[in-house]
Amino acid sequence: MFERFLAGACWLLVLLVARPLYADGPGDVSLSAEQRAAVASAAADFMTRSGTAAVSIYVDRGGATSYAAGFGVTDLEHDVAARADSVYAIGSITKSFTAHAVLQLVAEGKVDLDAPIRQYLTDYQGPGGAATVRQLLVHTSGIPNYVNEIPGIAPQLRRSEMQRPEVRKVFESRPLAFAPGTQWSYSNSGYYLLGLLVEAASGRDYYDYLRESVLAPLGIKQIYTGDDRQVIARRAIGYEKRPEGFIHATPWYYLVPFSAGSLLSTAEEVAHYRRATFKSAAMSPKVRELMTSGVPFADGSANQYLLGALIRSDFDGMTKYAHSGEIWGYSAAHAYYPQQDVTVVILTNNKGQPTAVSLERKVARIVLGLPARPVRDEKLTSKELSRYAGEYRFAPYRIGVDTVTFQARDGRLMFGYGAAATNLQPLLHQGGGRFLFGNDDESEFVFEDARNGAHARRVFMNSLNSSMPAQHVDSSRP
Repeated sequence: MFERFLAGACWLLVLLVARPLYADGPGDVSLSAEQRAAVASAAADFMTRSGTAAVSIYVDRGGATSYAAGFGVTDLEHDVAARADSVYAIGSITKSFTAHAVLQLVAEGKVDLDAPIRQYLTDYQGPGGAATVRQLLVHTSGIPNYVNEIPGIAPQLRRSEMQRPEVRKVFESRPLAFAPGTQWSYSNSGYYLLGLLVEAASGRDYYDYLRESVLAPLGIKQIYTGDDRQVIARRAIGYEKRPEGFIHATPWYYLVPFSAGSLLSTAEEVAHYRRATFKSAAMSPKVRELMTSGVPFADGSANQYLLGALIRSDFDGMTKYAHSGEIWGYSAAHAYYPQQDVTVVILTNNKGQPTAVSLERKVARIVLGLPARPVRDEKLTSKELSRYAGEYRFAPYRIGVDTVTFQARDGRLMFGYGAAATNLQPLLHQGGGRFLFGNDDESEFVFEDARNGAHARRVFMNSLNSSMPAQHVDSSRP
């Protein structure tokens, strides 16, 4: 979910192919010509900066199509133009579907949110077996993320046809990162276990249960397992952008991400699904209530991540429910704005930087009539920069690493993850201790308590719709 930041600028000569579809007749909610042009411009800029070959965008307002378009090329070898209904891997947006399935079983009395996961996976022997279903849903289980927290495992995950028991074995015996309920750390391992829970509690295959019991009642049909043996019309090929050009992203077997990130879909279908969970009469009110419920940490403080695998945040004064997704060769973002009944979905075929979340935020501002975010680059003296430099430790949220490091270099504040960060990225000062990421002006660091020459004691990383605090590690203190 939380992106790694790549050095250097990406370049791309983009062929833009847009096929917008608009609602007509009474209640027309289509974007104006000016808005459509602004969306196309934002998409072109995003593709150039992120090195993405194709983007598909869909905007729903009140249950009707407000905007739908494809830009670029989904298959470079065969020169296939992107369409509004192209099919992409949606990565961790899969988690929202998995959470829905689990909460539906809870509403039916087949699963207890406060039962340990080993009650349903009776052969689970690892220390994470004591974590509750509720803790798995909101990433407070402490189970290490098998994708990026287990040394040496990444190459095996990318190129093998591991089955469910083999993937589980990768992380099952690992010690917990923290006591369940006390901290937050994004864990694909936890959501893998939730997929196995769906199978154990329902007695059916995870994908069958999703298709028949979660999606069919809502009229959702174009959700695919991610099994690359399937022939899927309009499938977008996943790429990586290198200095010398595009290469195919490393292939992955669908049971490696499984219930944590294997699904494929179209932008329109993801939008229809998301709005349906909030508005459809076929949706269980109990499940809807659970989806939008938060779970505080053990100390009583709030957790932004909700039971329905959604992050609730404030977007320029508006409530927003969102989740993003990244997997090899793809980046995706979807968001629902309940006060305006607007859904925005962005799907892309490259896991570049900035991610699809950045474009979703820009499109949302255009659709909702909000002003564009101003970007400045104020210069600071070495003395001023020294107030922010140093190591900061994340708590209670973790993002795979515990710390972020800031350094002053050539009159600019730079950042990198980890105490010994080497691949530092530039920041743009906006004034008052607020810095935008140099490669993503929709992400920022905001420092506190840096007045009157004092050193900042805390910084907030506002990225991917989340706000994560980090405390300054003062080496002069005992």
